[in-house]
Amino acid sequence: MGSLSKSRGNLFRKYMVIFVTLIGVASLTSGFIEIYFVYQQNKAAEVLLQQEKAIAAASQIEQFVKETEHQIAWTTHYPWNTSSEAVNQRRLDYLRLLRQVPAITAISQLDPLGMEQLRVSRLAVDVIGSQSDLSRDPKFFLAKTGKTYFSPVYFLKESADPYMTIAMVGAGQLAGVTVAEVNLKFISELVSQIKIGEGGYAYVVDTSGQLIAHPDISLVLRRTDLSSLPQVQAALAASAEPATLGRPQVSIERNLQKNRVLTTYQPIAPLGWTVFLEQPLNEAFAPLYDSILRAILLVIIGLGLSFLASVVMARKMVAPILALQSGAARIGAGMLDQTIRVRTGDELEELGEEFNRMSTQLRASYASLNHQVEEAERAAQDIKQLADSLEHRVAERTAELTATNSELEAFSYSVSHDLRTPLRSIDGFSQALLEDYGEKLDSTGQEYLRRVRAATQRMGQLIDDLLGLSRTTRTKMEVQDVDLSGLVEAVAADLKQRQPERQTEFAIAPGAMVKGDGKLLRIALENLLGNSWKFTAKQPQARIEFGVTQSDGKPAFFIRDNGAGFDMAYADKLFGAFQRLHKTDEFEGSGIGLATVQRVIHRHGGRIWAEGAVGKGATFYFTILV
Repeated sequence: MGSLSKSRGNLFRKYMVIFVTLIGVASLTSGFIEIYFVYQQNKAAEVLLQQEKAIAAASQIEQFVKETEHQIAWTTHYPWNTSSEAVNQRRLDYLRLLRQVPAITAISQLDPLGMEQLRVSRLAVDVIGSQSDLSRDPKFFLAKTGKTYFSPVYFLKESADPYMTIAMVGAGQLAGVTVAEVNLKFISELVSQIKIGEGGYAYVVDTSGQLIAHPDISLVLRRTDLSSLPQVQAALAASAEPATLGRPQVSIERNLQKNRVLTTYQPIAPLGWTVFLEQPLNEAFAPLYDSILRAILLVIIGLGLSFLASVVMARKMVAPILALQSGAARIGAGMLDQTIRVRTGDELEELGEEFNRMSTQLRASYASLNHQVEEAERAAQDIKQLADSLEHRVAERTAELTATNSELEAFSYSVSHDLRTPLRSIDGFSQALLEDYGEKLDSTGQEYLRRVRAATQRMGQLIDDLLGLSRTTRTKMEVQDVDLSGLVEAVAADLKQRQPERQTEFAIAPGAMVKGDGKLLRIALENLLGNSWKFTAKQPQARIEFGVTQSDGKPAFFIRDNGAGFDMAYADKLFGAFQRLHKTDEFEGSGIGLATVQRVIHRHGGRIWAEGAVGKGATFYFTILV
């Protein structure tokens, strides 16, 4: 009972851990996903709100400038006239404009030559006919181009407020230019009215990053330069590339007081200024933090509920499983008359019934078990006798094969010896006839004798090749480290020595080392390189290459030439004995060489294959896997 109680505790804890883990992971995953989307949605909403406020602020400032420009424009509709009545009328218009637009502190009229004819000011006495030459001033010659001129921000000696000049050309070909000085403290007042939460604020900088408007007017009066702030640098860089301007950019930076703020900016197109909106980061993301905290609390509550649900589910599952475990233990102890009772109405109940059926079948099986054991023992004895008989037969067949190979070797030697003697006699007598009686034979007879000699010599070479093929199969292999590159160089040197008049280029990859029988591998390389040497004989620039590549992740060696090549349709015939793809009068040979090569490679556990094309050379690949 103690073991059963321990198993029950272990099983209960196991299922509870599984359920808690599964439900907990699901809850955590759902919670984190919810937190992520809440974060993204709140952040996007906050960013969008900041962007909309930036656009609205820029629009208000731009509207202020446009309204000021519009008010100045109605004074330029009258054509230029130097009469005293016209000058007095224009002076009255300027005074009316100063009353209507408090931001304008002074307004001047320049004649078509750039000479100042009238100046009306809030800060000084009106001047008529001063004749000051402003023809080279940008506010004159740039306004004369027909576009409204907006000057950079400047400060007057008699005032600490920032100013900007607006100049517009009048109507007609001989029109003058109207120049107005605008006090920008009204923009500061406008900026001060922009509210962004409790601690947010807006400010405006010019094209150089100098502060133009700020709720703290002292910063403007001190002519504060904000060009070192990262957000200002980014805005100035963006304004220098109009193609990059679009929706306001929002980022997290540090303000002039080194506090982290959520900042966004929007350019004011006509002036080249930029309006910034900044809000302390804690204040900007306060709703976001509250949403995340609520989501975390919901996740914690979900984990608690999942724990309680896991305990209940584990208890319900453990009881029938323990009943199955107890019944299976009794059946395993040999108490096959036991019946397992589980009433769950699901697969567990079906499993209990399967245990009951199994115990019934076991009782029936035990009755015939002894008989089956006896049958198995008899079968094992029969198998042992068959194995002993098979081993004896294998030994007999091995002895027979050894004797047969010895007889074949003796036969092949005898046949080759018996064939060589008459072949040498035929060749010798044919040569004697040509030398001693050649003058008595006509040209046809001499040609016949030469053919007889050639045929006997080919027959002798064929016998030698057959013996070589036989020896490659029978020779005992002596496996050692073999330098294939060195063997190729040695064979190439032999070929060059035999025909020194041949101009053939050899390209041999160094360091190709394998495990194998050096003598057999030299035979294979002599045949492969001999083939390349033979089939490149008609090439003016013959080239034979030895190298290493990869095949199925293992090194594969190759010999490539630019000789006569072959038709790939006949590639399966290349390695058969007596198979030739070229006529004897084109290229000599017996058709045994490649068959010999294949047997050598097969004895080394490798394979050999070829690729080629008629007139484009051939490549023979082989692997060595000893």
